[in-house]
Amino acid sequence: MRVATFLFWSLGVEYLKALMEAGHEVVSVVTMPLESRDKLPPDYSVEEFADSNFLPVYKPSLNKVNTPEFVAVIKQLKPDMILACHFPRILCPEILNIPPLGCVNAHPSLLPKDRGMFPIFMPVVRRERTAGLTMHFLDPGMDTGAIIAQESVELDEAETGLGITNKLTAAGGRMIREVLPLLEQGKAPRVPQNNEEATYFNWSTKKHARVDWARSSVEIDALVRALGGLYGGAYSFLGKRRIRIHAARIPFEHIAEIGRYGVPGQVVARSGYGYLVRTGDGVIEISDMCFEDGMTPTIDEVLGSSSLSTVFS
Repeated sequence: MRVATFLFWSLGVEYLKALMEAGHEVVSVVTMPLESRDKLPPDYSVEEFADSNFLPVYKPSLNKVNTPEFVAVIKQLKPDMILACHFPRILCPEILNIPPLGCVNAHPSLLPKDRGMFPIFMPVVRRERTAGLTMHFLDPGMDTGAIIAQESVELDEAETGLGITNKLTAAGGRMIREVLPLLEQGKAPRVPQNNEEATYFNWSTKKHARVDWARSSVEIDALVRALGGLYGGAYSFLGKRRIRIHAARIPFEHIAEIGRYGVPGQVVARSGYGYLVRTGDGVIEISDMCFEDGMTPTIDEVLGSSSLSTVFS
């Protein structure tokens, strides 16, 4: 089977492995470069895996994916099927209509919940104990196509963005290996989604990754765990400079009493692990943060010219 792929992230690598193991011909790997600030493990790179296995890589600008010129490129490849995962563009009908066996996508939620862009870490942010992955056929809508398979995974109480990513990647690997033979035979299930149960989430770094210090320590801790070290980190501002927060924790109860002082976002003390910052209901301990250029802030930059004066915004 000739397969054109539109892939990104660790699950994209897992899908390429499954296709190659099954002896299918990967005629394209359409992807985009990783951002260096995301600090991703090397085996998350679809491009690196494709290059090392001599697979043809395409990296069109995202605004050119659905242009007639790139549609013509995919048509010339004559794919039997298109396989997509974590690709941040809805494919146009002209592309969807090319492969006779259809177009299949992997979405990191239990559809129809959390349709939309990149909701993979939201179960951690919402402090949920389960997450899921859905394989479905693509149609012109946003994650509205018929469901092929789904799998749920259990989350730990202190789950991280890396942890949920690894669990869903493993689930996706199992799923694609089970479903590939059915897709090749044109016998994969097609279960319509219940649109009345649909919810939506579209990731926006500006909107969702910025720390709201007026929120509770538990909520801020969950956001940092979800984004720290993997998705670029939650962020705030120290003066006029953006600062990324990669690790935090809720301190012991007797330390949390310090949270009675100051205003949300204010650095109220230095600790053995980092800095205690006032939240909406106490304090949180920030142990790993850096400016956009990767430099770690100095004590003076965090505490200010007079002790305890600095406020994150």
